[in-house]
Amino acid sequence: MGLEIKNADYGRSVSGRKKLLADLQSDIDKAIKALTGNEFNSVKSEVSKYWVGEDAEQFKTNLKLSAKELETAFKEYKSKLASALSTDSKQFASMQSKNAAQIKDSRKAIK
Repeated sequence: MGLEIKNADYGRSVSGRKKLLADLQSDIDKAIKALTGNEFNSVKSEVSKYWVGEDAEQFKTNLKLSAKELETAFKEYKSKLASALSTDSKQFASMQSKNAAQIKDSRKAIK
């Protein structure tokens, strides 16, 4: 029986944390683009093509407002995510430093 170490996409390491943050932020950016780009404009265009009247206009207004609210929420989440991972990074570095000191101290006790 031996120790087997495999690859991980994300891990508690600087590179793993950076990759996780980049991947999550990329996904958030894609969602924001869907709410503000061609896909959203296509939805509005289709609604206009097949639905007319005051209720259609109100629907499009509500759709636009909801998309804006979601865009704002995604941007806030993106910022909070970066902050949380930064905090975790600092806490993890502190824990590693404490572990290293304990290992060093236990080595001295063995001598």
